[in-house]
Amino acid sequence: MSTMKKVHIEKKEEQSPAEASNPEKDGGKRRGKATAQGAKKTKGRHKRAKVVMPKINNMQKPAGMKLEEWQVALRKLQAEKETFAIRMVDEQYAPGEFRVSNAATRNEYKVVYRGKDSLWNYCSCYDFKTSQLGTCKHMEAVKLWVRKKRKKVQVAEPDYSSVYIDYKGPRRVKIRIGDHGREMLERLAKDYFDESGVLREDAYARFDVFIQAAKAIAPDFRCYDDALDYVLERRDRIKRCRLLEEKYTDEYLDQMLTVPLYPYQKEGTRFAVRAGKGHHCRRDGTGQDVAGHRLGRGLSA
Repeated sequence: MSTMKKVHIEKKEEQSPAEASNPEKDGGKRRGKATAQGAKKTKGRHKRAKVVMPKINNMQKPAGMKLEEWQVALRKLQAEKETFAIRMVDEQYAPGEFRVSNAATRNEYKVVYRGKDSLWNYCSCYDFKTSQLGTCKHMEAVKLWVRKKRKKVQVAEPDYSSVYIDYKGPRRVKIRIGDHGREMLERLAKDYFDESGVLREDAYARFDVFIQAAKAIAPDFRCYDDALDYVLERRDRIKRCRLLEEKYTDEYLDQMLTVPLYPYQKEGTRFAVRAGKGHHCRRDGTGQDVAGHRLGRGLSA
């Protein structure tokens, strides 16, 4: 007796001839859709926001920028616009020292560049000495020149010791001690400079004694001209302030002339003596001729 088995025959959907000739079409659609979605996610993940640099001009500080950053940016921009002739003085005997000439003004400036934000960077221009930024357009021009020429920046400290002015912020007279006579100079400097190397207020009056002793220890010791001029200026101001406290009392000022001075005239006389100079602006009826005469006598005393 024969046994018959039932065989289930699955019915397939009818396909068109084009679909039948391309069996990977459905799978390709799915893979293509997944690839597109993945690319879309990847594109969104790697997308970076554009950094918009504020436009720099000398009329208005950009929002969100600090005042010091704005002023430094202006000097960088000026260094890029102007034309400077730059040369190294002597790469072996004066490393890091440059001469910068301005073609428009025909002025030449001494620039010392020891690296970014170095305390020993220096420029002889007026802007560097008064802005308290520690840079100027000549300094920024040297930075551009060094990068373009791929020159090595001299950041190592010289062997000699020196007294210089730190122009970053309020001016301060500081000392840098090199290898020549280091131990003896460090002992000597303790009597004149504080722990951070700044000249103490009471050391201005005897600064010449320090210079003589330092040169006796290390003949190559240097005190730069701008530092020496500043020390002499401060020393004279200290003397005038001391003289002002001891001598220029109200009683003394009243005795200088037969005509008594008003309080504002006395204060103006003291101010001029303290500064060592004064500008006399004439205005009728304020007694400035009398104050100016007394001022002249006071400054010559």
